[in-house]
Amino acid sequence: MLNKLLRFFAGNCRFSAENGLVERLLNHCAEEKILLWKLEKTPEGFRASCLKRNYPAVLELGRRVNVEVGLVEEKGLPQLIARYRFRVGILAGILFLLGFLLVSQYFVWDIQVVGNSTVRTEVILEELSELGVERFAFIPELDFLRKRDEALLQIPQLAWMSITRTGSRLTVYVTERTYPPKLDTEEPCDIVASRTGQIHYMEVYNGTEVRKVNDTVIQGDVLVSGIQVTKNGNTAQVHSSAKIIAEVQFEKTLSLDLAQYSKVYTGKEKTRYYLELFSLRIPLYLAAPVEGEYDLSASLNLLRLFGKEFPIGIGSLHYRFYEKQSGELSLEEGRKILREQFAQYEALELADTAILGRDIAEVVRGGVLSMTVQYLAEEDIAREAPLDLSFLPRTDTPE
Repeated sequence: MLNKLLRFFAGNCRFSAENGLVERLLNHCAEEKILLWKLEKTPEGFRASCLKRNYPAVLELGRRVNVEVGLVEEKGLPQLIARYRFRVGILAGILFLLGFLLVSQYFVWDIQVVGNSTVRTEVILEELSELGVERFAFIPELDFLRKRDEALLQIPQLAWMSITRTGSRLTVYVTERTYPPKLDTEEPCDIVASRTGQIHYMEVYNGTEVRKVNDTVIQGDVLVSGIQVTKNGNTAQVHSSAKIIAEVQFEKTLSLDLAQYSKVYTGKEKTRYYLELFSLRIPLYLAAPVEGEYDLSASLNLLRLFGKEFPIGIGSLHYRFYEKQSGELSLEEGRKILREQFAQYEALELADTAILGRDIAEVVRGGVLSMTVQYLAEEDIAREAPLDLSFLPRTDTPE
């Protein structure tokens, strides 16, 4: 690719060599270190390409060995400049485009927000816009550290923010605040263990602490009682609330019938291209629906000049077609499907659980693949439960 680019800027030409001792011409070119490429044999001799500056030397060597050398075609940047030297509009357009691309690096063309879940992206972008951080803003005038601090003051739900610039694109990384749960004093309740495990950390907001850090508890054990004893000996029933992190072990089993369809790729593939222009996608294809079953992958190559990335590029959508074929899945295919299901289970149901380790076991019975994962994890095992009145202090009445 680099050689082609250099040849284009230097200019190259294609010539024909006919009659005479064409083999000697090739030998002389090699002796004079004249690079030839795309050699093509013809009935009378051969055709080849060389740099334009070397063509006079090839012509002279042809005369020495009595070979007729003729110019077939000229290519490259010098030829383009000579061809369009009187068309001022094209040159002006190229210069304008290059100038526009260079100047565009000083403006914001796209802003992305990463890390938010409860605070909507629109809210963050609207607040940044009021502070001057918005599309088409002039980057040299933006003090990102100061704008970040001002935005955090205006959005109290955020605990941290960072604004990173890549070319003319801004990426806003945020971390949201976490608050202790609000206390509900209307319904008295206990906090019990949702799983069996060993307590590593406790943070009691309301209620009487029954268990301590490093205690081993069984699912259903009372960890925080909703019965409190005041200093004067009276009892009160409260709504217990706590955060209790424990190391737990549990397992999850998923099964898959291997007698299912499998993908058989037909070998047919299709690629559609589009123009990415300042976060605007312009299709370079007819918007006809793609029919059939397919796997889709996408890629985007942005323009890079002088070590900088510009928000202009060519993207592609690659379709790989397949047919559904009934039959038994292989064991490896079944494992792959179950692993994907476990990954989805962990992402959705164990999002707030810190997984420390996994032990995987599998068994195949009757054409059904079962996979069991034994998890070692840390999670909040605090769960509300009806008040256990056995924690009321005993009162002994005299006989």
